Amino acid sequence: MALTGYINERDRAAPTEADISSLNKNDIPGFERRFAGKWNKDAHNLSDIMLVTGVLSPLPLLFSNTEDYFTLGVMYLETYALAGGGMALSKGSVTRYRPLAYGDKAPLSEKLGHDTKRSFFSGHAALTASGLIFSASVFSDYYPDSKYKSAIWTTAITGSIATGLLRIEAGKHFPSDVITGLAWGGAVGYLIPRLHRKDRDFILFPFANSEQQGISFIKYF
Repeated sequence: MALTGYINERDRAAPTEADISSLNKNDIPGFERRFAGKWNKDAHNLSDIMLVTGVLSPLPLLFSNTEDYFTLGVMYLETYALAGGGMALSKGSVTRYRPLAYGDKAPLSEKLGHDTKRSFFSGHAALTASGLIFSASVFSDYYPDSKYKSAIWTTAITGSIATGLLRIEAGKHFPSDVITGLAWGGAVGYLIPRLHRKDRDFILFPFANSEQQGISFIKYF
């Protein structure tokens, strides 16, 4: 997925000053138009901290479950690879200017980078959500009767949403970028542990042929 995204965008040129000047926020869907031109460096820096926190959140589970640390580690690598692969594929396949490219709040140097055209979807939201939801899901499986389970799920969901809101405030993403990122990352973080459970009653597997590709879902009754 990541390789396909890279191939799709390898010839994509960075925006020029003329490209930036020609942007018109009226071309943005109405419900997201008011977010065009946002820029907040502090929100951007804080979202980076949230990203690191989310990505590293499974580590305590690995260290506290010494017998299963290898299994948990592989599961999280799968989660991170799938969440990151989907993000890379999307960014490489969809050209969308970040909100900061509009207006005059962000410095020109920030607008002229290749990354300016990679708004869809939010990698920070996807990776943070995948890590936090993965941690909450695995914790619930190992400690189903823990009094901390509700607090951990609340923290995971709140932290994921907060990261998305920070990305919007920073001018890095529109709401639809963040919503998609949260949905993708959250789904991956929840489903990977579920797929590894011995008592699961469904399977997911990818398929591809000359006409179509996708993911099949089979549920056992």
